[in-house]
Amino acid sequence: MGLFDLFKAGDKKQGGGKGGKAGAAAKWAERIEKRAQNYDRQEAITALAEMASAEAVEALLKRFSFHIDPSITDQEEKESAFRGVLRADREALEPVRAYAAKAESLAWPMKIMNELLGPEEYVSELLRWLSRWDTEYAKFIDPKVQILIALEEHKHPSIRAEVERFLEDVNEPARFHAASTLLAQDDDAAAPALAHLLGDEESVRVRTRIAEGLVTRGWAIPEGERDAVRRSLPPAFALDAAGRVITRERREVHAAYGLEQPRRLPRVLDRASTRQGIDAALDRAQIDVDRLDPAAIVGNAPVADRIMSGRAAARRLRASATAAQRVQICRGHAGSNVTVITLNFAIMYQ
Repeated sequence: MGLFDLFKAGDKKQGGGKGGKAGAAAKWAERIEKRAQNYDRQEAITALAEMASAEAVEALLKRFSFHIDPSITDQEEKESAFRGVLRADREALEPVRAYAAKAESLAWPMKIMNELLGPEEYVSELLRWLSRWDTEYAKFIDPKVQILIALEEHKHPSIRAEVERFLEDVNEPARFHAASTLLAQDDDAAAPALAHLLGDEESVRVRTRIAEGLVTRGWAIPEGERDAVRRSLPPAFALDAAGRVITRERREVHAAYGLEQPRRLPRVLDRASTRQGIDAALDRAQIDVDRLDPAAIVGNAPVADRIMSGRAAARRLRASATAAQRVQICRGHAGSNVTVITLNFAIMYQ
């Protein structure tokens, strides 16, 4: 072996160390950019994946920061980069954490962490990422919302304490998904915070989400929050005597024979029809199909009359033409036909 061969062999040994790997990864990383040719990027992704090192992972993560056309090629390259990152196993953790700290989207970093970590570790990782966010205004909040959405799929004792503060976030999407995540924990310790937000929230979407969750879980509203919650509840919900949120029902109201215009339900209810869902609690309700009380409009309620039919029936009840949304024939008490007219009003049942 000549002197030149000895120097060449020494260079190969040095290239096999950590510095050599870093240099090789840096060389391929130059091709992981949007302006590069497709085949150059794909070759670089393949080479970096085979290295299975932290330096290679750092270069591969660059592929998740931009989009190319066509979308099918974009997705294929990102899937290849994803598999390449996983080949590094736990050596990929620190590069992924560093990337996630400044990324505009956490979809791929979270997908990678979900594969590399167990469920407990994964939740703890997401909570660490979430801890970097506050509840103040920010122009770009996608990563924060993505973390909250991901946490909805998990139950963990630490989630409630970390997520609860985002109920006061100035951004509506963050409040919505924070509420969803807390409800998903099935921990009634979150009820006071959710009730407070429900009583103070402007967004109908957020109020509806919380109300639906409270109905499903049967959590009682703290007494100090009940008045505010009662005023803030969406029309389809109400509070019962125990302070639980319930849904309002819609039932048939049967008009008496020949009635021109129903005013108070004691004169409207057909007492022979109790088996069809007539509720005694309706006796105190006000109803006027000519000038509808906005406070009573919570949906649609059928009003039946045994004599009239079709649009004529709606006019006889002095309802507007748009109030007759559908007409159907059903069986009466003694087997006679009953015309049911659906009007644009409903009584607030409980």
